[in-house]
Parts: sequence; C-alpha cells; structure tokens
Amino acid sequence: MRFTNQFLITKQPCPHSFPGKQIYLADYKLYYHPSLPLAVSENSDLKIVIAGNLYDYQNPKWGNQKIAESLLKENENFEQTLKATYKYSGEFILFFLKKTEGELKVFSDATGQIELFFSILPKGEVVAATSYRLVELTVPLKKDTSVEATEFFNSEAFKNKRTFVGQDTFYENLKRLIANHYLDLKTGETVRFFPKEQKRKTTLKEAAGKSAVMLKGYVEAAANRHKLLIPVTAGWDSRVLLAASKEVTEKSIYYVYHMENNTANYDIEIPQKLFQKLNIPFRVFEQKIPTTEEKEKLIQNAESDILFPNYRVGQRIEEIHKKYPGYLTLNGNISEIIRLHFDDVFFLSPKKIAYIQNYPGLNYALTRYEKWFELNKNEFEKYGYSVLDMLYWEENCSNWVAKFKAEFRAYGFEIFSPFNSRELILTLYGLPKKYRRKQNPVVYKKMIEMLWPDVLQVPVNPGFKKIAMRITQYLGIFPIFRNLKLWWNLFKGRKRW
Repeated sequence: MRFTNQFLITKQPCPHSFPGKQIYLADYKLYYHPSLPLAVSENSDLKIVIAGNLYDYQNPKWGNQKIAESLLKENENFEQTLKATYKYSGEFILFFLKKTEGELKVFSDATGQIELFFSILPKGEVVAATSYRLVELTVPLKKDTSVEATEFFNSEAFKNKRTFVGQDTFYENLKRLIANHYLDLKTGETVRFFPKEQKRKTTLKEAAGKSAVMLKGYVEAAANRHKLLIPVTAGWDSRVLLAASKEVTEKSIYYVYHMENNTANYDIEIPQKLFQKLNIPFRVFEQKIPTTEEKEKLIQNAESDILFPNYRVGQRIEEIHKKYPGYLTLNGNISEIIRLHFDDVFFLSPKKIAYIQNYPGLNYALTRYEKWFELNKNEFEKYGYSVLDMLYWEENCSNWVAKFKAEFRAYGFEIFSPFNSRELILTLYGLPKKYRRKQNPVVYKKMIEMLWPDVLQVPVNPGFKKIAMRITQYLGIFPIFRNLKLWWNLFKGRKRW
C-alpha cells in the first residue's frame, strides 16, 4: 500500500523510502510510484504531464497518452490547455510547463478528485504531493496547535466526518489545492480560474441530448480500458449511469452494498426487481459490522498515506474489491452539484454554512467559511452560480468525495465518477432549477429515455419520504419546510443538518 499511485514534485532530493521514478519539469523533479498512470507529451516549447486518468466521450478508444498528445498539439498556452480539458471526465492532475517563459502550473480535474497537498518553503519553493506523508518526508510539518484547531480536530463532529475545511489541514504549513484553482509552482500562489464568465443557459432538449451522449461516451471509454463495477441503488444518479452503460453490460458487474442487520432497504429491493426485469445478473455484496478493534486496525493500515482515514474504505477493499482485481468502480458522485443538493437556504450566512456542513459551533470551521463566503459570494452571483452549489462543488466534492477516492487509490483501486466533467456539469447546470431538483430531476428522466428507457420499468426512490420531497419540490414549497427545519435546529442548538 505504501505510496501506491502517488507522486511528489520538489527541488529537494527524493525521500529514500519512496520507490519512485522521476521526470524533470524545469528545475523541479516529479517523482512517481510505478503504479501511477502517467502520460507525458512534449515539444520544443511546451511540456504536459498528466497523472491519473482522462476519458474522452468523443474518442472513447483514446488512452491517456493520446489525449495528452492531442492537448499539446492543439493548444499554445496555459489558458487554452486548461479550457481544452473541460470536455474530459476522469480523475487527474495536469502539469503545464512553458519552457521559454519558465511557466510551471498545475491544476486538477473538474472537482479536484485527486488530492494535491503542498507546502511553501521560506524562499518560495513549493513541495507538492498526492500524499501528505511524501511532503512530510521532504519538509518538516508543523501541527496547528491553536485553540480553535485543537477544539476542531478533537470534536465529535470532525471525528465523524473526518474532512478538512477549505485548503487548510491539520498542519500549519500544509495546504490542499481546491477545485477551480490552479497552483503556480514558480510563485507558490493559488489562483481561482472558475467561474470567470456568465453561466450558459441550456434548454431541456439540448441539455438532455448532449449530456446523454457525453455520459454514454465516458462509460464506454472506461469500459475500453477496464471491466466495470457499477453500483445501482434506488436513486437517480445510479439509474442514469445504468442507462449509460447499456452497450457495455457484458463488461460490467452491477451490485449494491448491504450492511449486516439492515433488514428494510429500498436500495436493495428496487434494483433487484429492476434487474430481474432486465434479465441481467445483480449482486448484493454483504458487509458485516466491524468491531471497535477491527475499525482501529483498518484505520491504522491506511494512516501511512492518508490523513484521518475512514475505516469503511478499508473494509470494502478487504471484503469486496480485492475479489475483483483490475475492475474499475463507477459511481454517481459529483452529480449532486447539478441536483441542488442543498436546495435554497434563505438569508444564507457562514453560520448556516457551518451547520449545513455538520461543523456547527466550531470557530475553526466558522472563520474559514466566513472567509470563503465573503471572498466568493459576489463573484459567484455575478456569473449566475448559486453559492450553495459552489459550496458543494468546492467543499464536499473537493474534500469529502476526493478523500474517499484517495483512500481507495492508496489501496491500488480506482473509483471513476463519469459526472466529473466540467463540460457535462455546465451543460446540465445551465437548465432552470425546475428541471434538476434533487428528487425530481426531469432532465435525468429525459436522458434515461434517450439512453435505455427499459430501466424506468421500476420506480426511482419510491419511499414515502422521497415521494413527499418530490411533491413539495414540484410545488415549489420544499425550501420553505427545509428552512423552517434549519431555523428550528439552529435555535435548539442541534448538531446535525
């Protein structure tokens, strides 16, 4: 497990404990583990290095190297290269070097699904890596021992969620690169590059048609490289992914997790009924409830590479994924940005954000949400983006989802979210809200009808609570109930959203 799929970029000597290869990027060296997918393309003036995987819906047979060569051939500068990646899905980090100008910048996929930790030395030199431990082996890290940080990292809220706030970490001199920003390795500056233009507007027909083609292309591109593990629950995200996989069912295993002692579960009953009608095999992967000792052991196994790991990832790897080596797991994460995960919150404030993020009453989190809110609110609204949608994009996707995938990657397994394409996100996001409500995403139903209408034979999310949410969202009154609940919980001092 040690440093599997990891890299380190630095001017310092490579740590002896890192069994990596190396390539040069100006006066920096990129050390990488042999297991890391890496594509390099270079000409007399430019050099592009891509760590991770990209998928091209228009050219589903292209691999990472072909995509890197295409980016180099068709773009002349950093801005062009950055925008040219919008059409790709995948989890990747791209280094861009312009040799004549000494320009060296790095950015990630649409939602930052590969974590990049970095530290800036006193003279401005940057040390960055996908594992905090690789930075720590190169630069002494200083724990944040402030009163606020101590309270936060020892709180029950953090122990439950185990994710950071913004770009800050457990260490004063260790930061994380957040989605929609790039890191200039020459200056150590992080720069927001999105949003910088008005949100595009799309029609239902246009958005559904284009998005169906894109999603289908991404899934087929993944199936051209791997056999697939595709989870299917009672919900919308997995139903759309299922529809997009119609042409690759022979290369796919469809499944759902079942936790021991969970007797009533629509996420098992609904897909079982659906796959019986489709006459396609469906598997239920059983998970036992681990003991306290087993949880501690799973966490200890991952702590060599991951800050504050979650035992559930190690458990799923040990009990399920090790039985399917070489398979790529797909999931519906990132789709939440489109489907109004937080919906509307009236009179939004940093205090409400901290509560929504399950970090209420913690000054460490509140001060960082205040800074993010004050710095970005007007900019988001200027270009037509909801603050809450951007919160989910940059905090939940870039922190919680990315960390979950980092833990899988450390074990040598990959999770691919086909929705993680900026072009796909923006195409769907351009629709009016009425077409993309969380429990009534009209556009998803249209996409499914275009891709594989048979998968609508069984209802989506048929439970009473989901149906009630669907009706109130359709009537436009759901936000009222949601805000009353938020206000009451804040008033009562409750800790959970």
